[in-house]
Amino acid sequence: MINKLCKSIVPLGLFLAAVAAPFATYAQRETPIPEELNKKLLKWRDLISNSLKNQPINEWEGHYTYGDHHPDNFVWTEEAGFMAYASDHYSAPTRVNFGRVSFKGDTLILDPELKAGEANVEPVAQEYAAVLWGEVHFLVPPSEFEKFAYAVHSESEANLVGFLLKMDDLEKPLDGLPDLPKRFRKIMKMKAIEARILSINKGSENDSDPIFELSVGSRDLVQKGMSFYYSDDCSSFHMIVESVEAKRSAARIIGSSRRYGEECLDEKESMLEVGTAVSSKANGIFRGTLGRVRTCPVDIYAKSSFAMTSERHQKPSLL
Repeated sequence: MINKLCKSIVPLGLFLAAVAAPFATYAQRETPIPEELNKKLLKWRDLISNSLKNQPINEWEGHYTYGDHHPDNFVWTEEAGFMAYASDHYSAPTRVNFGRVSFKGDTLILDPELKAGEANVEPVAQEYAAVLWGEVHFLVPPSEFEKFAYAVHSESEANLVGFLLKMDDLEKPLDGLPDLPKRFRKIMKMKAIEARILSINKGSENDSDPIFELSVGSRDLVQKGMSFYYSDDCSSFHMIVESVEAKRSAARIIGSSRRYGEECLDEKESMLEVGTAVSSKANGIFRGTLGRVRTCPVDIYAKSSFAMTSERHQKPSLL
């Protein structure tokens, strides 16, 4: 089943293209991991693998992922350290990182050996907070608590898969609310923010990336980076707020999907226009678990950074 999905991805609800879109150009720049770096990676893989096999681990240690089609991977134990590996297009890692960790209270602190910005380096945060949502374990940088709260509010898988989620929890229900600090409960519990498109600034006649002026702003709890959604019987749009004033905000589309069939032949019925209503909630996109969105995992055991053989399109395991 996974192999079929890797060959021809079926739309997973609305807007999953929005998550993948920022990585499209990066895939073209990916290069294989140098032999020396690959040797270090395999050393860390063995250290962490043995630690997971042989030592009792706490509930937070283990394998995490984020992203949808080719998810990034993060594996850690307090004894052995962490390893991060990813590729935006290929089945074997093209970006990696590793190093020591400390786990104090509910905070995971990393000491990476590789620095972000260097070739083949997977960027990691210096600090992650352990966030429990029902039985589901997330690792969230404290600087992204508000972003996470708005993702919860949106009820959109496309937003939630942008955070490290423990692999063992992919099919567990997301019950109640995450245990973020209390000041973020207002965001997570607030009603949908409903807005209308006031104007569409195309810049030029051939501009395919227009700016949409929305009828809500900071007084309505809108913030930069927040998502708004539109969906009808034939199409769906996901837009991100780029700037905010008190009573207005400006957003740009980052993802869309279109359904096909006789009832959807008239493209004009699927166009956003002045007066169209959009919402900060994805209206039914959220399915209760996040297990459907990781379709083509990166395999830490694949020998070639550009290997795309079907036998390597299996769920990676360090055990």
